[in-house]
Amino acid sequence: DIQGYFDLLNKKLESLENTQAENIEKAADMIVESFLAGGEFYAFGTGHSHMIVEELSTRAGGLAFVHPILPPELMLHEMVNKSTNIERLPGYAKALLDLYPVSDKDVFLIISNSGRNSVPVEMAMEARKKGAKVICITSMKHSTTCTSRQKDGYKLYQVSDLVIDNQAEILNSQPVTAVYNQEAYVVEGIPESADIVLMGKKSSLYLAEQLGDHQLKLDLTGSVTNFQTTRITLS
Repeated sequence: DIQGYFDLLNKKLESLENTQAENIEKAADMIVESFLAGGEFYAFGTGHSHMIVEELSTRAGGLAFVHPILPPELMLHEMVNKSTNIERLPGYAKALLDLYPVSDKDVFLIISNSGRNSVPVEMAMEARKKGAKVICITSMKHSTTCTSRQKDGYKLYQVSDLVIDNQAEILNSQPVTAVYNQEAYVVEGIPESADIVLMGKKSSLYLAEQLGDHQLKLDLTGSVTNFQTTRITLS
């Protein structure tokens, strides 16, 4: 219902105010200090996180010194699997960042919900090597419950100067059901349950949370022999 939706919005805003206001103020101070020192404000995100970067840059009446880093190969509009694979490549962030004159006057904002993939993690590491300060927006619930894909095991919040927790929700231990031809095949290694990180429109998140009982369906139809990407749905 609509009242429940507004109640959830108010609850989230209150939680953000109570837990993140101090770090948001610190982030603002870091950006102002960089501006006064003649620095640049770089913003970077892969996949869906690039939308936050776009929201910050080239806005009428917005900050003119925002410098977005948005290579198309790390965005979703060209090919989803390509951007997913590239954001996991070690060394890619360094090669990308070397194209920009980053200095110790600059501030970086890096957005990654999981904070586990090589490119955003190593982007933070390389920016700090050049003397820049790094602010990250991430989900601490997600990041602290998943494994790192960065070669040294780091996550984004561990290599940032300041962390803002977006407080994305997780559904814990949701049952997994596999759909395939059980008479013809034996499939092993499918977990009985999985944790789900919820992101998206607040209305959709509210409905997902209120429904309570969920089930992950792993569709292996046609994938067992053809090695295709499987489809996963939440119901």
